[in-house]
Amino acid sequence: MVSDRTLIGVTGVRGVGKTSAIKSICEQKPEMTAVYMSERLKEFSLKTTQAPFFNHDISTRDQIRSQFGAELTESLRVLSGLILIDFHLTDVREGAGKIIQPDCILREINDYLFLDASDETIIKRRKLGELRGRNLDVRELAVERNAELAALQLVTGLYASQLLLIQAEGAIFEVQTEIFNALARFGLIEERCQFAMERLG
Repeated sequence: MVSDRTLIGVTGVRGVGKTSAIKSICEQKPEMTAVYMSERLKEFSLKTTQAPFFNHDISTRDQIRSQFGAELTESLRVLSGLILIDFHLTDVREGAGKIIQPDCILREINDYLFLDASDETIIKRRKLGELRGRNLDVRELAVERNAELAALQLVTGLYASQLLLIQAEGAIFEVQTEIFNALARFGLIEERCQFAMERLG
């Protein structure tokens, strides 16, 4: 692994399984660091406003995100090694074309992985996980996926980052293998397994 700091943004629609995969990877590879943006943002909101993040209106959320982004960016600068950032670029509840992450964070991320699976798999995982009861409609899922991909392609074009698609259809060890493959293609780790991946243009 490279010795300097490298930030990899790991995204995908909610419920695709990225958080579980990242947690499992970092358990196996303690030299890697994970940053779970949603958890950190919720903690920041409670600390600074004494209220849950989603209790605020959209304008106030944007202000909180901006303050959070500045603080997180500073904390990331003292880290080294490979850092996996678990986050979303969009939240269609706030508008399909809106990028919700502050620029100061996006400028720090080197490359991106987009985890995807079939509609059926994602809906099944949502029913089983913390997202049960929300966004179980295939049409709504398509809107979320398209919004996230459009935002990713915009951001990677703006900051000249690479973007790889990761198949998250299988068991967690298969998803981990796909992620390791991608990191190897980025030249960040030596491990590499022979699974096909698709580069997004």
